[in-house]
Amino acid sequence: MKFTAVKKTDAYTIYKKRSGHYCVRDHHRQWLKGEAKDKALLDAKLIDRSIMPVSKGGEEAAPAAEAAPAEGAAEEK
Repeated sequence: MKFTAVKKTDAYTIYKKRSGHYCVRDHHRQWLKGEAKDKALLDAKLIDRSIMPVSKGGEEAAPAAEAAPAEGAAEEK
């Protein structure tokens, strides 16, 4: 794989892959994943929060909140 270094700080180095995706390596040379990677990319202003995927916890909570009023309305009839 070929990476191009985009930004280097004391804490991490951000690389861009040929596919256009980013990868982040910390100062211990370990690859960052998940929220740590997202935070590094947000700090470097390489991604927007608006394009980040919603966590599964947020998706599961919304349908349950919508379902509760519907059940309450069915019980009243």
